Amino acid sequence: MLATNFVVLSTIVLCHGQRVQRLLVTGPPNSNERISHLETTVQNLAATVQQLTQRLATVEKYNSNPIYFSAYLTNTFTPPRDRQTNVVYNGVHFDSHKTYNPSTGYFTAPVTGLYVFSWENLTAPGKVFDTELLVNGVSRERDNCNNEGSTAGYLSCTQVLPVKLNAGDLVNIRTTYGNYAHGGWCSFSGWLVR
Repeated sequence: MLATNFVVLSTIVLCHGQRVQRLLVTGPPNSNERISHLETTVQNLAATVQQLTQRLATVEKYNSNPIYFSAYLTNTFTPPRDRQTNVVYNGVHFDSHKTYNPSTGYFTAPVTGLYVFSWENLTAPGKVFDTELLVNGVSRERDNCNNEGSTAGYLSCTQVLPVKLNAGDLVNIRTTYGNYAHGGWCSFSGWLVR
């Protein structure tokens, strides 16, 4: 009786652009091997569907409630000129997902994606406030705000940078050389593009 049992699967499944070939089980010697292969394929497809479902839920969550923050210095900041110092923008205009920490100055990416960051600083005549944007402690962009040669007016400097981040990456601003940032006029902002 076993020799007369045939299983024919004629469905072609597309998975990540790869074809799963038609399987023809012709008898008992190959049946267990073929069924095992089919079970493994079904398990892999189920895992892929689960991962895609989770990713879609995350995308829908952040599309309906975008990620963005904007922080600012509440007081004038006068760090040592020659020592790199983390800039803690301690006032928060808005923070849609509590991703910016006003106690440490760090933004934590909640999801992987393309982000844009902007920071603006205002320095006094005869002062300097050069800064850099760091991702996980590595410098990604610098901003020169050197007003040391002026005796008249304040100098405002702005930098904008798109950055690809992974979930959990940390972003902050640090001085490279600076001794004066005017309180209330300096800000750090970021938002998820996609």
